Amino acid sequence: MTRLARGIAQWNSGGGYTAPAATVGAPQSLSELLADYPGLDLLRDLWQRAKPDDDLPRMSAIDPVDLGRGGMLPFVWIIRGSSVEDYHLSLVGSEIRANFAFNPVGQPLRTILTGELGEIMFQRVCKVLSDRTVHYSRGPVVGSAGRRYLGTRVMFPLIDDSSGHGTTALIGGFQKADETDDQDAEDEDILSPTYALQHEAFFDVTQL
Repeated sequence: MTRLARGIAQWNSGGGYTAPAATVGAPQSLSELLADYPGLDLLRDLWQRAKPDDDLPRMSAIDPVDLGRGGMLPFVWIIRGSSVEDYHLSLVGSEIRANFAFNPVGQPLRTILTGELGEIMFQRVCKVLSDRTVHYSRGPVVGSAGRRYLGTRVMFPLIDDSSGHGTTALIGGFQKADETDDQDAEDEDILSPTYALQHEAFFDVTQL
């Protein structure tokens, strides 16, 4: 069974995506998980400092200048939308963009995240936005542009105050761990980067 098939089997065996209740192994805080990823820890710190006590941070409170100083702008993406069917990528950093064989900006997530594993990835995004959770994951990335490597992702929910309608938004960040020449990752029929996880956790925003 390929790594990609194992990922699909792991998360889709119940007929749909089931989020794990805890991390694999000993429970860790998000800060501990991001200790070796300074860029992602910077994103966590900016999100937490922007967060009011009783709500999510506003998207406008995350200053791109701060992300630029930390070298994270090429590794950040933003998803926006007023409904599940409207979720789309409104910003994609250059390092994320390089994973795609097409321009994903403005494209609905439903058309970008294809296939069984794409549906699992879509459900992760929906959980972050609908349940107001923070998502952490680590695993191999297979991109439609032919890139293969290991990396870590984190996604944070936001309120999109630019729309004036309280539209939900999400900001995500990514850091590569190392390159790999793994050929056990059948990506010929995949239109978008896929991510078979080695480690995953959701965190309630009130417990960070």
